[in-house]
Amino acid sequence: MKKKKTIIVTGGCGFIGTNLIDHLLAKKFNVINIDKISSISNLRYKKDKKVHFIKNNLLNEKKLYEIFKRYNPNYLIHLAAETHVDRSIDDSNDFIKSNILGTYSLLQACQKFLKNKKKKFKFVLMGTDEIFGDMDIKSKNGFTEKSCVNPNNPYSASKASAINLGRAWFNTYDLPILFINCSNNFGPFQFYEKLLPTIIFRILNDQQVGIYGDGKNQRDWIFVKDHVNAIYKVLMTGNIGETYNVGTGNSLSNLNFVKLIYKISEKVLKKSIKKKIIFIKDRPGHDRKYLINPKKIIKLGWKKKYKIEDALEMTIRWYLKKENLNYFQLKKYNFLRLGLK
Repeated sequence: MKKKKTIIVTGGCGFIGTNLIDHLLAKKFNVINIDKISSISNLRYKKDKKVHFIKNNLLNEKKLYEIFKRYNPNYLIHLAAETHVDRSIDDSNDFIKSNILGTYSLLQACQKFLKNKKKKFKFVLMGTDEIFGDMDIKSKNGFTEKSCVNPNNPYSASKASAINLGRAWFNTYDLPILFINCSNNFGPFQFYEKLLPTIIFRILNDQQVGIYGDGKNQRDWIFVKDHVNAIYKVLMTGNIGETYNVGTGNSLSNLNFVKLIYKISEKVLKKSIKKKIIFIKDRPGHDRKYLINPKKIIKLGWKKKYKIEDALEMTIRWYLKKENLNYFQLKKYNFLRLGLK
């Protein structure tokens, strides 16, 4: 019987991490989940015996090295990060620690682990389309892998720093790293503070849905399962040292995105819903548009499978099931506005 390959996932109790582990288990990997567990974590792969869970915040380089030595992994996918832009505006401290210093510790531990080992190993480091900064609202071209890195908020700056550290370790120490920058994700297991879950809960509770500024800011929305498929494709067939941008190649204004959620909610709930959309004070440094040009990863053999309408319906139905919300460590959330500092 063929021996299972071992893969370490950092941030496996996060939104994308949970969906990724689902995918990796289906592919018969032996999965090690490293996560610090915060108030916004979900506990699906902390408690599941199919996955070996290790509580660690990535700042402990010595412990990371011991984990590498003990489990002798074939692959590493680094997802662990603080992610909410509004939260980074209110207080950037955790973003600097987790996204920059945590990545540095991981790179150091991985470098030490591989120094005297002659084995095939791949390290996938996750970035974000936000590292490229703002795009003209009329632009149709999308960010490519060669687009200028120009972050405009503390979150995107911390992720750009992590990517740059990874690039330096690849070029200086030959660490076998691949890089992914993905557009805005949505889907099951996303924490309440993000746009889609917030809208769903406000609609369900007959509350006003606030949209920043004039609602014309545009985003490239991708279903998390399509993103996870892309991560796996890059892991298996991507070239070491290469960057792959993941997205749909289509953008949608925040206002139209909210209107679409109302439309799908009416279908799911089988009733007419009065729209209570209001425009609220904009976020400082709010990038006008993000759009990914996915040609490179499409050439690698990936393509999105889910239409946005179908994926939104699946997501809304997931949040309607109370048992799914039990995965989250934080049971109550006040939905107070962040990011006005």
